[in-house]
Amino acid sequence: MPDAASPDLTALWREFAALDRHGRLARRPDFRFDPDFYGGRNPDIAGEKDPAARARHYADVGAAKGRHPTLYHETRAEAQGVDRAVAFLVREPRLKAAVEAKVPGAAELAFELMALGDPVDKAVADFSVHHYRTVSSDLPAASDIALFLHYMKAGYREGRPVLATLRRNVHPGARAFDPARRTVIVATHEFSATGAPLVALDLATGAAERCNVVVMGLRAKSGALIARFAEVAVSVIVTERPFEEWPFFDPCPLDAADVAILNSVECFPFVKALVARRIPFVSYVHEFTNYTLPAYKAVVTALYAERVLFSSETVRRSWAGVLADADFDVAADSAIVPQAELVPGAVPAADYRAARARLSALLGTEVGDRRVVYGAGEVHWRKGTDIFAMLAAQGRRTDPDTLFVWIGDGLDHEDFHIGVWVEKHLSDGAVNDPAGNLFHLPAGPYYRDVCRAADVLFLASRLDPLPNVVFDAVALGCAVVLFEGASGFDDARYRGEPAMWRVPFGDLAAAGEAVARSPAKTLRDGAFAVRPEAAARCEAAASTAAAPGVPDLFARVVEPSPPAAAEEDEGAAAGDYDVGILYGPGDPPALRARERRAIWRHGRRAIWPSRAAAERAVAASDNWVHRTLRLAPYGETDAEDDPPPYSVHVHAHYTDGFAEDLAGFAAWRHAARVVATTDTEAKAAEIAAAGRNGGVAIETRVVANRGRDVLPFLELFDGSEDDNALWCHVHLKKSVGLGPTSPGAVWRAFLMRILLGGPERLSTALALIRAPEAGLVGAFDPYVMGWTGSRRLLAPLQARLDGWEADGGRRPLPDHPLLFPVGDMFWVKAGVVNAMRRLFGADYPWPGEPLPGDGTVYHLIERLWPTAAALAGRDSVFVDKPDERRV
Repeated sequence: MPDAASPDLTALWREFAALDRHGRLARRPDFRFDPDFYGGRNPDIAGEKDPAARARHYADVGAAKGRHPTLYHETRAEAQGVDRAVAFLVREPRLKAAVEAKVPGAAELAFELMALGDPVDKAVADFSVHHYRTVSSDLPAASDIALFLHYMKAGYREGRPVLATLRRNVHPGARAFDPARRTVIVATHEFSATGAPLVALDLATGAAERCNVVVMGLRAKSGALIARFAEVAVSVIVTERPFEEWPFFDPCPLDAADVAILNSVECFPFVKALVARRIPFVSYVHEFTNYTLPAYKAVVTALYAERVLFSSETVRRSWAGVLADADFDVAADSAIVPQAELVPGAVPAADYRAARARLSALLGTEVGDRRVVYGAGEVHWRKGTDIFAMLAAQGRRTDPDTLFVWIGDGLDHEDFHIGVWVEKHLSDGAVNDPAGNLFHLPAGPYYRDVCRAADVLFLASRLDPLPNVVFDAVALGCAVVLFEGASGFDDARYRGEPAMWRVPFGDLAAAGEAVARSPAKTLRDGAFAVRPEAAARCEAAASTAAAPGVPDLFARVVEPSPPAAAEEDEGAAAGDYDVGILYGPGDPPALRARERRAIWRHGRRAIWPSRAAAERAVAASDNWVHRTLRLAPYGETDAEDDPPPYSVHVHAHYTDGFAEDLAGFAAWRHAARVVATTDTEAKAAEIAAAGRNGGVAIETRVVANRGRDVLPFLELFDGSEDDNALWCHVHLKKSVGLGPTSPGAVWRAFLMRILLGGPERLSTALALIRAPEAGLVGAFDPYVMGWTGSRRLLAPLQARLDGWEADGGRRPLPDHPLLFPVGDMFWVKAGVVNAMRRLFGADYPWPGEPLPGDGTVYHLIERLWPTAAALAGRDSVFVDKPDERRV
C-alpha cells in the first residue's frame, strides 16, 4: 500500500477522471497510457479501436521504439519546464504533496488530469482552460487541448494569467460571513496607502459594523492596505478583469452581494460585471473629469450607477457636461458627501517639539523656530510639485528663513514625461542641501511628524478633488494656502475657514504673499496651532476628525436610501436596436438587452429605444435647432429613375477598400461629379486608377493633412455655388489588417448603406435631400451622442451665433444635440456648407495634426451640421434602418 507521501495515483486518476464529461475513464482506466492519444499518433495501430489492443501494441512495439504513451510524455519531449508548470498549477492536496515529493508519475498524473479540461482541470489545479481562453483574448481561436498545451509550452514562461494568479489574489478576511446580514462589495482601484484607497478603507470599516464586506480591487500596486482591508472583510479579491474572471472565483460571499460601492471613477471596470449580475451600485467619485481619461470611464459611471456621490460640489460641476449628455437627473440621483469633516485642531506642545526635532534630523538642518511650509503627495504635474519648487525658489529671495518640504513618492529622474523636469526644478533649487530652503522626503512613517512640525500646507495642486492632506493639516493646527478653482475646498462650506487662504489660480506671487502673511503655529493652553482657539481641541481629540467618522461615511454613502435591487423586467421591451455599450457583438444578446433596460430604468440616455422615442425627444424640445429635426424610414429607389444631379466628395487619407466602395454602390456611377481629396500624389494616382477601373471619373485634389475630413470638404466651397446644389460627403477609414468585421468597418458600412443604398439601387436619402425644405440628411444612429468633449468649445461658439444677424438675437445652442450625422458622413446642400463656413469665418485658426480623439473643433463641427442647416433655413432629416448592423 502507498504511504501518506505516495498516494495511490491510479485511485486519484479514477476519482477525478470520473468527473470528465466525455466519459474517457471507461476507455482509459490507467493515466499512464492513453489509447486514444496513442492510436492517433501511430497510424500502424489507428485501425485497431480496442483500448486493450492498443496497450498491448505499446508494450510489445511502441515502448521499444520510443513512442510516447501519453500527451505528457510528448509535451515534455518537445518543451522545457513542463514539470515546473505542473508544480506551479497543481492544487489538490494529495496530488500536490506527491508532486512536491517527486513521487514517480505524480507530475504525469496532474498533467493528464488537467488535459481532460473542464471541470477536471480546475478541480485538481489552479488552471481552467475556459479561464485561460477568456483572459488570453490575443490568442487565436483554438480547441481546449490546444490552449492547454499553449500554456504548458509557452504561457507559463510568458507569465500569462491563469487561475493560480486569480486564486492567489483572493485573500481571506478576518470576519466570518453572516448569512443574516446584507453583503456589500466595496471596490477600490488599488491598495496603495493613498487618498482614494484610504477612503475605501473607511467605507469598508463602516460597512463591517452592520454588513458582510467583500473588498475588490483592480490592482494590488504596493498592497500596503490589503491586510488592513482584510481585518474588516470576509474576503479581499484583486482582479483586473472582474467581468471575465467573476465566474471563476470559488464559491464565496461575493455571490451573495446585495449592493456595491465603487470608490473612484477608476473602478469603472467593475460596472460591466455588476450590470451583468444585476447588482445595484453607488459610485463615490473623487475625480475631476478634466483628467478622467479616456472619457468613457465617466460616461459608464454616469449611465449605470443608482446614484453618483461626489466629494464636493466643485467636482460635481466638472461632471456637468457628462451628466447632461446622459440626461442624468442630478437632483434625484446625486449628492455631495465629503469624506471627512474639516475640524481645526492643535498639536500638544510635547508632540510639536518632538516633531520639530525629528524633522531637523530628517532634513539635516536645524528647524528651530523657522516657518515650515510643506506639500504632500505623489510627485506629479497634477499635484503641483514643480509649482511648490518654484515657490521655494521665490522664497529664497523674499523669505529666506522659511523652509519648504515636499513629502511624497514618485520622483523618477528617468521619466521623460514628469520626472526629468521636476528633477530639474528640484536640483536647481539645491534640494536637500542643509544650507538651502527646499527639501524632498519620500513618503514614510514620519508624515504626521511633518504635519505636526509645519506651520503651512501649500496645496500646489492644479486639480485635486478634496485631498485628505488638507483635513490632516487643519486637524494638526496648520494654515492652508491653495489655488482658487483647483479643489473641492472652493465649496461654500469651506469658505468661512479662517486658516484657509485662497489665491488666484497659478499666481505664484500671491501664493508667496499668502504664505508670508499666514500665521505660524503659536502655543496656547499647552498646544500649538495657527488658530489659538483651536488649542482646546488638541490632536488627541481631533484625530477622529482628521480621519472620517468611519461608520458615518458608509451611512452617508449607502444608508439614507439604499439602492433598490436592479431587477428590471427581463421580459420588458429591449428596443429596436441590438447594440450595447458595455457588451459587444461577442457577448450574449441578453446582456446587451439587460444593459439597455438598466439605462432606460434610470431614465438616462445613451441608446435610442426606437425611432419613435427619438421623435418624442425632439418634439419635447423647444430649441430652435431641434425644431428643424425630422426622422424618416429608409427606402430605396431604382438608380435608373432619373436622379437629380448631385456630387460626391470623398476624403481618402486612407485609401483602403476604395475600389470595393466603387463597385458596392451605384451612387458613385450616377454622380455628376466625384471629388476625392487626399494628402499625397501617390494616393491621388491610386484613387484615380481605381476610378478608371470602376468606370467612375474622379477629380483628385492633393491637400494638406489638416482638419481630418472636415476641412478638405469645407474648402471645396467658396460661396459661388448654388445654395441648392446637392453634395454627399463621405470618407474612408483605415481597414488594412482590421478586416470587414472590425468596429470601424462595420460602422462605415452602416453609414454608407443608409446614405448611398446598394450596388444597383439608391437610398431614398437622395430623394429626401432633394426636398426644398431639407438642408441635411444623415443616418439615424441608435447611439445617443452628446456634445462630449466638444462641450468645452461651446461658449466661444455661442458668441458667434449671437452675432449671426445684425439684430443680435440669441440663438442658444441646445444642452444636448439629440441628433447629428454621427461619423461626419451625410447629404447636404451647398447653402448649409456656406452657413458653416460663415459661422467660423475665413480667418479661423484651424488646429493641425496630431489631434486628440475627441473635443476638437472638427468634432464640434460634426455636431453642428443641424445648426448650420437651421441657420440656412433648412431642416435636417435622419434616416432610420433598424435592420442594418451597427456594431
